[in-house]
Amino acid sequence: MSMHRDDFDRCRYPATIELALLFDWYDLARQQAIAADVPLLELDWLVLQLTSLDRLALRLRSTQGSMISACIPLSEFEQRWQQRCCDRVPVQYLAGFTTWRSLELRVTPDVLIPRPETEAIIDLVIEAAGDQLDGHWVDLGTGSGAIAIGLAGELKARQAIATVHASDTSVAALAIARQNAADCGICDRLHFHHGSWFEPFHDSDIRFRALISNPPYIPAATVDQLAPEVRDREPRLALDGGETGFDCLSILIDQAPNWLEHDGIWIVEHEASQGRELRDRLCQRGYREVRTVRDLAGLDRFAIARSPL
Repeated sequence: MSMHRDDFDRCRYPATIELALLFDWYDLARQQAIAADVPLLELDWLVLQLTSLDRLALRLRSTQGSMISACIPLSEFEQRWQQRCCDRVPVQYLAGFTTWRSLELRVTPDVLIPRPETEAIIDLVIEAAGDQLDGHWVDLGTGSGAIAIGLAGELKARQAIATVHASDTSVAALAIARQNAADCGICDRLHFHHGSWFEPFHDSDIRFRALISNPPYIPAATVDQLAPEVRDREPRLALDGGETGFDCLSILIDQAPNWLEHDGIWIVEHEASQGRELRDRLCQRGYREVRTVRDLAGLDRFAIARSPL
């Protein structure tokens, strides 16, 4: 069973591992990683997150103190690393959490692992909103809750009178998102809803200041060509955007005007190759100030627009 980092801090009786034995296993694990073409940085990350070792001690192979506190026994490290190298399980699932922006979020195979490139969506939507931060915001297809929690934290820091709503079709994903919100101390700013896209709001009169989403946008045939860590281990529901990749994007384009405030913000993450077509579709639907924002790698990553008049 995966253990969250916070559980390590609270653990009354953590496991202990003899440092000499840990480093013997670490050397073997490095060889296994090289043979399996797994980045060595992932091994370091796993060890540093699930033990009280610091990076310098790991680099110097310091055995000072002879024993180390750990979340799991050495035998469990061995088993989990075998899962990484042989079964291609992502290291974040093995640890049970990942870091995203300044957040530490629980992740399981029920949710997509939040990517670093998605982090910028929070800053972009806050910048687009300017000083108009009060009101209702929505993250559709929330998964682990990363975007909703990150957004709620930013709005709270700016003392906005705002509520962030988050929806997902997966009950299991919503359970993870709710736990992450509780871990981050942000529950008072968040409302979670079960359902597909705007369905949970059909009986309400809510209008949203902004819609934010990282929807499934990868064409179905392309999903089958992804690395096994993604294709076979992460939820396909969060990846597969249909034959052209536009199934979910089209819903968000077509339905959002019914739910956005006047001058509301529409922002989604998308595949690099979809930028031009997304802009065209948004313009045809009457959205205003349509533009694409590139990620740090220089690739089209986010489409942002204002609601139609």
